[in-house]
Amino acid sequence: MDPDQFRKTRITINELCADIKFFADKNDAETSNKKLSRANLLLEKLLLQAEGEIQKRSVKNLGFTINAASALIDKIKPGKKPSAKANNPTPTKIINWEEESLSQLPDTFLSRVFTNMNSDQDSKVCFSTIGKGIKPSYQIYFTDGKSSPFSGTSHKPLKRKLPDTPDKISQPFSLSIIKSIIEKK
Repeated sequence: MDPDQFRKTRITINELCADIKFFADKNDAETSNKKLSRANLLLEKLLLQAEGEIQKRSVKNLGFTINAASALIDKIKPGKKPSAKANNPTPTKIINWEEESLSQLPDTFLSRVFTNMNSDQDSKVCFSTIGKGIKPSYQIYFTDGKSSPFSGTSHKPLKRKLPDTPDKISQPFSLSIIKSIIEKK
């Protein structure tokens, strides 16, 4: 085989093997297998046309390189199957917070909300309408125009504000309403 053509084909095979390694690292079995098929076809072509000891030895070495690339493909982890929950998602229940539903929350939870609001007598609180409704995250709006989101579990400030869309956050409740709910319990 013409040495220049042999060299070009050999370089192409090595590039394909490098691509296989790249795509195998990305867990892309389909693309890796396509590249492997192309590399094998080119190797067969070289094998049939190789002349002389150097080209035959080079073909043998390329075979080792392709086998190593093939081993990388074999190590690709199969994609995760979607869970039954992903196939049949349960619609998210939106919680409609009213005074009555707030009174169902634990005393300790409401007391912590009250404590976080207590620094501003005119503050208002809105609760997240997403979740189970046991310990909802909440956001306090203070009279100076600032707002602070809190975790419903730890009652510590959150880094991100709660979404201000009506389907994700409740109507505002004043400090006096929270206080009256606690006192009724």
